[in-house]
Amino acid sequence: MEKNQDSHFSTTKMLSIIFDSDVLKNFSDSNGSRAGIYFCAFELLKQFYKNPEIKLYLYVDTKVFIEKHLDVFVREYVPNVQILNEHLSFKEWAKRTLKKRDALFSKKGVFAVLHRKFLSWLVRNAIRFCGYMPLDRKFSDLCRNSSAVYFTVTGPAPKVFKKRKFKAIKKFFVLHDAIPKILSGEENYNRKKDWWDYVFDELNSRDFYFANSNCTRNDFLRFAPAIRPDHIFTIPLAAAERFGGGMGKNIPLAASGSCAMEKIFDKYHIPHGNGEKYIFSLCSLIPRKNLVRAIRCFNLFIEKNHIENMYFVLGGGALEKDFFAEMTASSSMKNRVIVTGYMDDDDIPFLYKNAQWFVYTSRYEGFGIPPLEAMMSGCPVVVSNSSSLPEVVGDAGIQVSWDSDDEHVAAFEKMYYDEDFRKKCAEKGLERARLFSWEKTAKKMVEKMMENI
Repeated sequence: MEKNQDSHFSTTKMLSIIFDSDVLKNFSDSNGSRAGIYFCAFELLKQFYKNPEIKLYLYVDTKVFIEKHLDVFVREYVPNVQILNEHLSFKEWAKRTLKKRDALFSKKGVFAVLHRKFLSWLVRNAIRFCGYMPLDRKFSDLCRNSSAVYFTVTGPAPKVFKKRKFKAIKKFFVLHDAIPKILSGEENYNRKKDWWDYVFDELNSRDFYFANSNCTRNDFLRFAPAIRPDHIFTIPLAAAERFGGGMGKNIPLAASGSCAMEKIFDKYHIPHGNGEKYIFSLCSLIPRKNLVRAIRCFNLFIEKNHIENMYFVLGGGALEKDFFAEMTASSSMKNRVIVTGYMDDDDIPFLYKNAQWFVYTSRYEGFGIPPLEAMMSGCPVVVSNSSSLPEVVGDAGIQVSWDSDDEHVAAFEKMYYDEDFRKKCAEKGLERARLFSWEKTAKKMVEKMMENI
């Protein structure tokens, strides 16, 4: 991808963005680690990179950069970006790469002595020679530029950004949800301290935040009073362009012919060829996603109406224990539910487009990209009326109470029996999806950064 000098962005002065690459290390993984946060980072990085009025730096951890082959990612997607890496002392480099016993690195150890002398100088200059300047050197340049900001979709910021001489750099964080606070004590949120807790501990009145929905913004203002209301901005996310086939965009689907269609159906063991139909859901299979209820209500729906040709296709991660127990409680349910596991990116638009409708009646979401992907693909949606989902779907689909079996069944019956309504929902979904794009999201973020530097 080359820099586009005819960019849609319009700013009044050059903005330097230090983009944290931490989540991008998952770019080559074919599993659930490439979830919504990864795609958020990936799409925003591409948009920032296209802007000729942004000087983009990619902040990388040296060890991750080497072990995860991020150089491949950089060459393919952002070949002209400037790399900003954390300079490792020889002592730290040896710890990470050689994995020797701690005793070797004590204050009296041999590596400590070498570190204080020649090898420290050698490593620094070797890194510089390979094209990666030590972090402090580049930061010294950036600190003289009042238009420099640090940007991350994960957080918290690395410790080096807390050095006094670097505090002039404004920090902007994307906040995705406050679910561990909302559902505290449930699911795995009574677990040991993890990355989310570290993010929450770092929230303060100095930094700036992008909330992906009004729901998320309100939640963080409620649970993190240190955040100043004028430092947190609601900017919705978007779906990738590969889902735009339903919007009239010339974007090829993975399956453009009957043979290719059959291959994808066979790949995920989806029955076809004899009038079979399916509804679709795509998410992790954790309790918050409410799939146990959705599956139970689907079973009630097909048994009540004696429907023999309908299946529920679930794309997502590994089975949870409660979910598996619900699945095996009824043999008829087990035969009608197809759990595919992780799906290839290129196949998902096709599976949206050919589904009768998409189900996403989650108990709580920070935004809700999958329903937006479905609408963008021309697929009608059934979602819950909780948290941020009404902000995404609006009146373009059916909204139900996440904890109501009756409302789930009624929504399924409306979609199944009323073809005109289903087509109308698909049309309204396409219209609604046009309100969202990564181009708009990035533009609004850049505007807020420029206003606050």
